[in-house]
Amino acid sequence: MKPQSLTLFSILLLLAVILTGCNNATPTPITPVEFPPLSPETETAVFESTQITWTASPTETELPTATNTPSPTNTATNTLSPTASPTQGPSNTPTITLTPTKTFTPSKTLTPSKTLTPSRTPTQITPHRTKTPSITPTYSPPTLTPGKYTCKVNSIDPRSYHEFHPGEDFDGHISLTNSGSETWTTAKYRYRFISGQALHKFDSSFAIPNDVASGDDLDLVIDMTAPTQPGRYVSVWSFEHGQETICTIAFTITVLEN
Repeated sequence: MKPQSLTLFSILLLLAVILTGCNNATPTPITPVEFPPLSPETETAVFESTQITWTASPTETELPTATNTPSPTNTATNTLSPTASPTQGPSNTPTITLTPTKTFTPSKTLTPSKTLTPSRTPTQITPHRTKTPSITPTYSPPTLTPGKYTCKVNSIDPRSYHEFHPGEDFDGHISLTNSGSETWTTAKYRYRFISGQALHKFDSSFAIPNDVASGDDLDLVIDMTAPTQPGRYVSVWSFEHGQETICTIAFTITVLEN
């Protein structure tokens, strides 16, 4: 094995010669270099280090392919029937039939112990008596007998707050009817101012100008003047028999602003 192998130094020397030959410059004479001789053990180690060891590539081994095979599925079917009979079907699916072991029956039945019955039956209330008036009332209006000293006021003017300018003169008119049985005489009957605003210009008490028989009318006129200040005013007069008032007369006016 030693004669067929090249030494390390021989290989290096060969490489140096090749590189030198490739150079374009003028070749320089090579002086042989003497290398010291190697021991047999050293040459053997160098030779073994230059050997190429070929290693065989691993051979690929085809692995078996796993095939998934669906396993049978057991499906339990609960069926209530009087008889339990497990059956193995052709598809290897067991069928389970459940039979109830007990039947629940109510132990007690609720029955009303009492029946409610009204203790009293309402009776129809009948009125004891129906009162029928034995006498039909009749109304007769009383016959009015005229008194001795009465009067009826027919009209008063002004009234309803008639409007006047401040200080304006006007006449107060009164119309009366003797509704009594006695004749009004000038000696016993009069009219006079008793309250409110004094609108009269002269005296506050007057006797009637003439006698008035029963059923006749009497017209009276009083001179008056409106107050100077604006506003509403009332003047009250009395028609009297002696000291007795038979009729009351009220004049109402409104005084305007200037």
